[in-house]
Amino acid sequence: MNGTGTKLEKEEDACPYKQPDKCVACIWGRWEASRQFCMRPVCVREEAVVDANGLERG
Repeated sequence: MNGTGTKLEKEEDACPYKQPDKCVACIWGRWEASRQFCMRPVCVREEAVVDANGLERG
């Protein structure tokens, strides 16, 4: 230790990769270290259709 009291993890050392917000807790995909892997060719959460009553249907 150099005695300067610097933090071990600085802002520039933080991981630049982040899971997309729409993919958090989705059962179809998973976060693998730096990329989102999804088994669906079209995102389930993006293809939701709103009907005349204002309800979402997949």
